[in-house]
Amino acid sequence: MGVSADENFHGREKEGLLGSVVGDDEAKKSRKSRGEKEGANLIEGHTPEADELGEKARHKPHQFWNLALLALTFSCAQSTMAGHLTISPLIVTNFGYSKLATVPVAGVEVGAMIAAWVVGYLMQKKGRKIGFIVGEVLGVISSCICMAGILNTSLSLLVIGGVFLGCWSAAAYYARFVAAEVVGEALKGRAVSWVLVGCSICASVGPTVATQTAGLFGVRKSRQFLAFYLIAGVCALISIAMALALQLQTVESGESNEAESGEIGEEKSNGINSVGEEQGEGISDPLLHETTQDRVRSLYEISRPYPVRVAILGASSAMLIMMLVMSATSLAMHHEHNYNLTTVSTVIQLHVASMFLPCFFTGEVIERLGKVNTMIMGCIIFSLSVITGIVGSTAANFYTCLILLGIGWNFLFLGGTRLLVESVLDHRLAVQQDSTRIEGLNEVFVQGFGALGALGSGYLVSISWHTVLWTSIPVILVNICALLILVTLRKWRTIAEDSPILRDTHTSVQTSDF
Repeated sequence: MGVSADENFHGREKEGLLGSVVGDDEAKKSRKSRGEKEGANLIEGHTPEADELGEKARHKPHQFWNLALLALTFSCAQSTMAGHLTISPLIVTNFGYSKLATVPVAGVEVGAMIAAWVVGYLMQKKGRKIGFIVGEVLGVISSCICMAGILNTSLSLLVIGGVFLGCWSAAAYYARFVAAEVVGEALKGRAVSWVLVGCSICASVGPTVATQTAGLFGVRKSRQFLAFYLIAGVCALISIAMALALQLQTVESGESNEAESGEIGEEKSNGINSVGEEQGEGISDPLLHETTQDRVRSLYEISRPYPVRVAILGASSAMLIMMLVMSATSLAMHHEHNYNLTTVSTVIQLHVASMFLPCFFTGEVIERLGKVNTMIMGCIIFSLSVITGIVGSTAANFYTCLILLGIGWNFLFLGGTRLLVESVLDHRLAVQQDSTRIEGLNEVFVQGFGALGALGSGYLVSISWHTVLWTSIPVILVNICALLILVTLRKWRTIAEDSPILRDTHTSVQTSDF
């Protein structure tokens, strides 16, 4: 039977519609399959954007150039600091104020305490480079004021100059945090140690320059250290030039990157939701949504966890003990035990070197023993330093005491710094701003305790050198007790994790941030 033209036409039309429907179904399945793969990749982090970011994180541009400049700028500040700590008590004693001999040293710590928070805020708002430059300009001003104080035999001007020097030192101390930011993940653990090692090599020059240039611009005792502060001003100017040469990310580019990452995150979440909708099931991760809100936590909330408080206590106590003993050393050696300036400067040099040279292996020690055990080891070395100073007053005792003092400071201070940063960023609601804010709070406590140690050492050393050493023992014991409590809490938490009976209790321990 023949087929009419109309029937043939309608048959072809039906076949075309059926083919289009089948094609649409196949295309939909293909899109759905691609969506499932993309959604899985997004959840697992295997995206081209993530891979590119990971590669950039492993190898950041200009990282070795930035590390070298950070080490040198930090060294200039610490060289000036070491020289000032060596000679300022002697200058004030020559002025006739023996019981106030360490007040300029305390001025340094007060200035550092004031500037720590301000510099941290400035770096957060305007960028790290601006914070460094402002600190170095204050270093130039400090040198001028100290020279004026020496020329006019003015204790007040010398103290004010010390305050400005402390501001420079506070800005320079942020180099250890920036060092971890300018390198990739592969070098992050060693970057801080490298900066501090470079500092130790250069900073030990400060006491030598201070003592060897004595009397260069005059024979009067009150003016014999004038040349040192002139050289310090030149170092501050050089530091400004090096800070300008840093290749750091600006605040504006950081904001743009945050905006881009926000857009990418929004696209990712939309992609996951669309896949879920196509599959007929919603993909919901409450932790993902909670962490992407960038909720601003209060400073009390950030510092509430016990490990954070122990870290701040450890770093602050390390500075307190170190300043208490080191500030009194030059007076105890030169005036109480009649050692010459060359011996005094050598002891201070070895002390400064011992503060930073262990950074070659401190990172490895922290990795092997853990942060808390490294801090406990620092307390033990501090105890050995004090015992060595108490049992005798020979040159060998002073050398050993100050070398052990530097090593103990290194372990307790760096262990506390690592514990602080990791304890803050390990929180599930942590954002990068939390780290910057807690760094500022930590610096305030560190410099405040340092000022307390420097201020008290002048009065204590006027009684005796042994009085200074005995005063540091209670501080060491308090830190050991706090660290042992932290170890006990962590062991109890581990037992709770492994025990099904204590699992509910362990949950409450986690929420209380122990």
